[in-house]
Amino acid sequence: MSQLIITTDVSSIRPVFTEGTAENIRRYNQLKKLFENSKEYKVFAEPIPAGGDKVAWHTEYEGKIIPFRKLDEEDQETAKGLLKSEVNKLYKTIISIIDEDKNRKKLFDLIDSCIEIPDFDDIYIVQNASGQKNFCIVRWGFINEDFNSAKNLIANLIPLKVATISFRAIKGNNKIAVNEKIFFTYDGKTQELTTDDKGRIHLVDVKLLTTISAYQLDKNEAKLFEQQYVIENDFEHTFFIGNQSRPKQSVSIQTMDDNDNILPNITLKIQYDDVEFVTDSNLQGIIELGDLFTETKVICTQLKNEEIIKNLSFEVLQGKSIYFVNIVKQKSKGTVKIRVIDEEYASIPFAEVQVKFQDGTEKYFNADENGEFSIDDMPFKEDVIFRQIINGLPQFQQIIRFSDEQRTFEFKGKKIKTPLDYTKLYVTILNQNEEPIPNLKVQIENGVKGYNQFTDSNGVAIFDKMDCSKKITAIVENKGKKKTEEIKCQGQETKHTIKLGRKIGLWWLWLLLALIIIALGIIFIPKINFNKAPITIDSTTTVIDTTQIIPAEQKGMKFTVVNQNNEPLSNAKIVITLGDSTITKQANSKGEILFETLTDTTLTATANISAPGYTNQLLTFRVTKNKTIRLSNESVEISEIALPCGTQIESQGYHSTIKTFNMKQTSGRFKLMFNMFDIADKLIIYKGPAGNISNDKIIWQTNNYVRQLHNEYIDFESNDSLITVEIKGGDTTKTAWYFKVYCPQ
Repeated sequence: MSQLIITTDVSSIRPVFTEGTAENIRRYNQLKKLFENSKEYKVFAEPIPAGGDKVAWHTEYEGKIIPFRKLDEEDQETAKGLLKSEVNKLYKTIISIIDEDKNRKKLFDLIDSCIEIPDFDDIYIVQNASGQKNFCIVRWGFINEDFNSAKNLIANLIPLKVATISFRAIKGNNKIAVNEKIFFTYDGKTQELTTDDKGRIHLVDVKLLTTISAYQLDKNEAKLFEQQYVIENDFEHTFFIGNQSRPKQSVSIQTMDDNDNILPNITLKIQYDDVEFVTDSNLQGIIELGDLFTETKVICTQLKNEEIIKNLSFEVLQGKSIYFVNIVKQKSKGTVKIRVIDEEYASIPFAEVQVKFQDGTEKYFNADENGEFSIDDMPFKEDVIFRQIINGLPQFQQIIRFSDEQRTFEFKGKKIKTPLDYTKLYVTILNQNEEPIPNLKVQIENGVKGYNQFTDSNGVAIFDKMDCSKKITAIVENKGKKKTEEIKCQGQETKHTIKLGRKIGLWWLWLLLALIIIALGIIFIPKINFNKAPITIDSTTTVIDTTQIIPAEQKGMKFTVVNQNNEPLSNAKIVITLGDSTITKQANSKGEILFETLTDTTLTATANISAPGYTNQLLTFRVTKNKTIRLSNESVEISEIALPCGTQIESQGYHSTIKTFNMKQTSGRFKLMFNMFDIADKLIIYKGPAGNISNDKIIWQTNNYVRQLHNEYIDFESNDSLITVEIKGGDTTKTAWYFKVYCPQ
């Protein structure tokens, strides 16, 4: 979870990138992906549009935010060293993961551009509770608008693309070489330095990728034992004195139990020569030590709670690269306990949480009244992603790693109202004869919010999650007459009936019917011709089949209508529109509806699917053999027919709208323009058609729900040249938006 550093106006500064803030956001995502393992991208604050020319800068670091400018002179000097270390890690990581010089240069240039800032006030320190300091810069990728504006502020503050190198001198008998003179030649200069009492020499701020030649001189000033080193990181290098140098070779450790089963995520302390560090084996149970001299003794110590469990050792043998270490098997899974808390560290009762494991599986859990829940068989020493589900969307992501020693965690989310604060409202509209009125607009005012729904075939309009703490008013207008009624909550479900008009007495109906029959008899009886052809039904006539049985050899297109629990809806109805024709059919007991005439798979049609108690769904589709429709309590418009890129889509009053676009190519970069106006909505882009959308196919999405006009440039890859855009309305009725997907550049 990120915290806000500052919100700035970028209208008075000049962007380094041509596209301005939109490009900054794209660059931030690029850096985050590039450095996702080493996390060096955190030195850049995340830019988030805040309306107009304002940008909110967030950091993933937690702790107290301190402006660099407010440090005293001594602390600033200390801080510069930390800043130098963090910024130079960016360049060193690029060297470690990119082999080609051409690609390295491109990424070096990217970092050079990103670390441009308009002022030293844009440098901040985030200090956590334990005192650890981390740097974060805002307004990165911008410079002052002035003609002679200062550039390279960070580059002038600290040395860039440099490393501090240690050389350890040893003699042929593997003894430390003390007070030995060694010459170092690099960057066109030569230095003569002497090893200290530990046999070491340090070179400070050496440019990365520099080649250093180290050697000694004999009495005739001829070079002895010359060795060359390419500087790629803050590594320690060994300078060997003498002619009995031992060969080096790559060394790996494989952690296993006594039955030779591979054990991942095992914590070991590694010691050799004067090197010591603690690390975990990876998912394959491997620890890479790098290049070691033959005959080097390596000590492996298994730790638990910093206590020694087992000591093992081996000696590096020439030609042997992997060494098997049998350790004590510890618990790799166990039961863990989570407490969901809000911004004020209070428990969130009945919170819903999504948990995503490393193998890609997702599970959902509901906290109890104390905001707590347990998970059995939780993998230890694995990064597990936790998100709180709010309004059906996963939010407030945290990555948690459990161990046998750490089995509890507080997951910080957001407090939400409990279900008891809301009611699901069913409003039934009847006419003067107490008959249901279908397709009539019902308006609900719930406090300051307004909602609109249309009645279904049973005259019922359904409104989900009405706030019982606020006044609920229903407004209905029919045939010029308007009726307003206040509604009181009756629990988690509220049912209310509104009757329109007055009931006419039955004797008036009988009298009116008799008069009509007499009048028709006088006018038409002489003209009756019993030999005329029977009346025909034209192509727009509605036909309802309530006893439909699907034959074993199906001819036509079959729909299956289910609810969110995949239970068949036998009371579902589908209205198919194909050209000028309209066909209506009722589902059978299995929720199945067969349209025998839909056999041409080249045709496209529109279906309006409805069922009592569920919100209508509008679907544009291509004729196929079978299709399953899932109805919920939120109105949805889905178009499975690919629209051409460049088509502008506008809100039609549906809570969720899903459209597929043909991008005419399998990869590229396209512009997305969208306007959410005053009510915040969410936009998600998937690769592939509408029928296949899922979380693992997300290309890009807005940062939660957003307002106002936005322009984004998005990279995509899709084997079928299709992308699908989904808009989720922040309000089920009043929300208004439009978006346009431009063709790839």
